[in-house]
Amino acid sequence: MIKLYKPDETDFLHNGIGILSDAVHEATVQEDLNGVYVLSFKYPLFSPHGLDIKGQSLIQVPTPDGDQLFRVANPSASMGILSVFCYHVFYDLIDNFLEDTNIVGKTGIGALTQLKGALQYPSRFNFFSDIGKMNNARLVRMNPVEALLDTSKDNCFLNRWGGELKRDNFLVNILEKRGMDRGVKIQHKKNLLGYEASVDWQSPITKIMPIGFDGLLLPEKYVTSANVDKYINPKIKTVAFENVKAAIGEYADDEDAIPLKDAYELLRQKARAMFEIDRVDQPLASYKVSFQELSQTEEYKNFAVLQSVYMGDTVTVQHDEDGIYIQAKVISYKYDPVKERYIDITLGNFKDSFTSKTNKIDKIQDEVLNITTDINVGLSDADKRLNQLKDGLDTTNSNLNTTNGNLDTTNGKVNDLETNLDETNSNLNTTNGKVNDLETGLGTANDRIDGVEGQIQDLGPNILEQARQNATDLINSGFGSYVRVYPDRILIMDTNNEMTAKKVWQWNVNGLGYSSTGVNGPYGVAITKDGSIVADFIKTGTLDAGMVRTGFNEYGNTIKMMPEGLQSQVNGVKRMELNNLGQLMIYDADATRIGSLGYQYRVSDNSKGVTMNITPGRYLSFSVYNPTTDLHDPNFEIVDTTTTYGTRGIFAWRDMWMNARQLVLSDANLGAKKNYIQELLFTGSNTKRLGLISDTGIDFLLRENNANTAWAGLNSTSFYTYKPLHVYSGGISFNEDGTYLKGGIRKDATNKLLISNEGKTQFMYKEGDTSYVLIELSTWDRINFWKTLDMNGYSIINADIRSTLTNVNAASLSTYSLDTPEPIEKEMFAPLNSNETYTHVGNGSTVDGYTRIDLPDFLQYETENYHVFLSKYGRGDIWVSNRTETYFTVESDRDIDFSYEIKIVKKEPEVSKFGFRAATKRKPSIFDRHTEEKVLTESDIETVNNEGGLKQYEN
Repeated sequence: MIKLYKPDETDFLHNGIGILSDAVHEATVQEDLNGVYVLSFKYPLFSPHGLDIKGQSLIQVPTPDGDQLFRVANPSASMGILSVFCYHVFYDLIDNFLEDTNIVGKTGIGALTQLKGALQYPSRFNFFSDIGKMNNARLVRMNPVEALLDTSKDNCFLNRWGGELKRDNFLVNILEKRGMDRGVKIQHKKNLLGYEASVDWQSPITKIMPIGFDGLLLPEKYVTSANVDKYINPKIKTVAFENVKAAIGEYADDEDAIPLKDAYELLRQKARAMFEIDRVDQPLASYKVSFQELSQTEEYKNFAVLQSVYMGDTVTVQHDEDGIYIQAKVISYKYDPVKERYIDITLGNFKDSFTSKTNKIDKIQDEVLNITTDINVGLSDADKRLNQLKDGLDTTNSNLNTTNGNLDTTNGKVNDLETNLDETNSNLNTTNGKVNDLETGLGTANDRIDGVEGQIQDLGPNILEQARQNATDLINSGFGSYVRVYPDRILIMDTNNEMTAKKVWQWNVNGLGYSSTGVNGPYGVAITKDGSIVADFIKTGTLDAGMVRTGFNEYGNTIKMMPEGLQSQVNGVKRMELNNLGQLMIYDADATRIGSLGYQYRVSDNSKGVTMNITPGRYLSFSVYNPTTDLHDPNFEIVDTTTTYGTRGIFAWRDMWMNARQLVLSDANLGAKKNYIQELLFTGSNTKRLGLISDTGIDFLLRENNANTAWAGLNSTSFYTYKPLHVYSGGISFNEDGTYLKGGIRKDATNKLLISNEGKTQFMYKEGDTSYVLIELSTWDRINFWKTLDMNGYSIINADIRSTLTNVNAASLSTYSLDTPEPIEKEMFAPLNSNETYTHVGNGSTVDGYTRIDLPDFLQYETENYHVFLSKYGRGDIWVSNRTETYFTVESDRDIDFSYEIKIVKKEPEVSKFGFRAATKRKPSIFDRHTEEKVLTESDIETVNNEGGLKQYEN
């Protein structure tokens, strides 16, 4: 029967708003494997509850997999008939959103668990997968349906993990393989009504080149299918298996790397699995089959269990006249929920994706937008109720959703159990989510585990009470079931005939189990005599066990809970152990301990704490995941091997921020800080500076010739250096406030060395233990010389000289002085004192309208302001285009021979008083005076009484 529920209904154990009458017609449920799941029907508008069918209402209808909920998407009325189109309630997930979650190294159930936890708001849906393959996927800004099924996105679940989708109301299962081979045959002249076949012969692959991580290839390169000879040519394709990494080269020490020999064998296994399991060496084919399901006929009604077909089942189709004999999976069907029979079934050997069928997701989203618009206009009451529902969602609803989903899978909604089975119910704790008293004989185990699955911690403190209440409601509403007792078994069924029953509990000497597909199973919930419990979800209060073991991927990896601790094994090898001392021990692929994290006891002072340890030859790294390279970049490392960086030590690859004020480098056993680095606070200016602090001294060393040499340092008496001291800006100040002019040395912007002092400045010479003052600058206008000034044959020119001559034999001193010298006659070879000119001539030619003339050595670097005069020998224009201190350039509109004349004029400065020429020897110039050297003596100075001074001779 078809039931109608309110949009926000959460309890589906009653009839809801009501049951739709038999006036429902043209009803069709269509499901595609990994594709759409929809319901459509027509109903008289004024039949019972016809006016109650509104957008977002929930409708429960029979399907091959039991009663399923569909949400009304687009009801439209015409001429008294309401046409209703619905999507399976699974598509409610489209409304939710994934902002950004990065799934790394997880199995199917691990990936789905992370996906659910990353949803933008809590969802009542539960997820399950039996896929053991581990993979990665980053999901950014998409809805959950896209993340699961949109194969146009490389990182969707189906592309990364594979699997086949089974939707069971609010439980989403993605299974390694859906369905089974129940031995059903569809034969011509028996139950085959018609078929259409489509085969793609371009799709097979018969020769695979498997490629592992970083381009790892097999020595033989290819793995070949047994069916390669069935085709004209081998059909070759490369297939990447990035999770197969060989422990070679730079990857030799990687945790996820395996020996090269094992990597080769794993590549071969994966390639062979594509032939043997995925059957990629067979052409893709689909067969649309119309047939009469014999389980629905009068002749075979008592053998329905032998002729029932479900999504994903393997079916044999036989048509002898056409030579058709195929075995293929059910990949699509249309089902009449009123008559509860198939309309047609499509068989194939391929998995149809969700978006390969005209991008169904986009269509669904468009439909939802249209529905929302219709509701806003005409269905305000429903919209108001929906908003109230969303505002009122809380943790209790989330827990109930989880419980309902679990019970739908594990119990198949055991709504037909009779009330007289109260004693039996106490033994069905597993299937009802109550295993808190399971096997009390195991209570001698050391460890108690609160919660079997990690998710239970997030479901709230009242989960067990809610599970008990749900189980009670299910059992109390289970009227109409049938119990058949045999000498060797007990059957509890939804019909009185085991050949037609679908929901079956069976109890015999080997165990107890539940099947939703008849007495032949499979039994998804079971307790067997060997102590095994089979269930998708278990809720428990306390579980006492000697050991709890769970597998988490396809390679036989397990987690064991044993008295000594929790142990994780990979390929049967211990890789991690949480022991009963509170320590997490880490092991490598050879089960050799790498390090540990956890409780530690210090022997020296009996103190206790938490430590991270590594064994010799290992490293400890604090890293950050890099999504660009898909690697982890180290930020801080403790390395005890020379293999990595050439030396052992502590390595930091990021800036280190120390909120403490000191970095102490002293021996802790001294009990005092001898050497440390500290941030210093100057209270007057509230500024902070870095200080290197030591009670004995600070040395600056260079590593030279494999030894450490101190070249500079600071001790209690001085700052010293054994190398030249270079000051690249500013200067050296000898004043406490750092002011250069009060005492210091610096070089200015014009490359002049400046020595300044606020007081006296002395130049001294040390001989033995005695220091002699040679020169003293006592005031700004006086320099005192205490020794003979020897000019070594050079002159003192432009000087205002005041001399004091002393005659030791005279009774008194005579003083003579030089006034401004009178102009004197000069010989012809002597340069002028004022403006002086130098001329140089030469010849040149332009080539391609250009030439460069270098100045003579004695003219270079004198000035850029010289004159060039050109004389051309031919027709055309010629000019000087550039002048520098070392050359000038000439250009012309055609190649021309020319001569040039260079003239340089130098002006001597006019002075009223002569000063000493600078002591620093300058570069020679062509304007320097060239005379023979002569040293002035006292006899060279002649007194001219009538001029009141001395006459100066030049040398």
